[in-house]
Amino acid sequence: VSDSLVRVLLHVDAMQTELGCMLLQLLPEHQHDTAVDGGGMPLARAILAQFRWLERIVDGKALVGSVCEMMQVVEPPIKRELLLVLPELVQDAQHAD
Repeated sequence: VSDSLVRVLLHVDAMQTELGCMLLQLLPEHQHDTAVDGGGMPLARAILAQFRWLERIVDGKALVGSVCEMMQVVEPPIKRELLLVLPELVQDAQHAD
């Protein structure tokens, strides 16, 4: 299974936080897009899928902060998707915060 370019870039520590926050900020713009390439997954869901199963999160606090900001402006279906990806972004050390 090949990874998308975005997913590959999310594995680069120096780029992960900024790119991740930028991707999350795209959600409100694309929450009404129906699907990528005319079928399959809506663009907002495709964006969030890039965060699933990342081996390492560089700055989980910044990404979780971006998720919290987006929760204020997106509609319920995307909020549900954000809640599903949230455990992937929270680092073990953050559980006490």
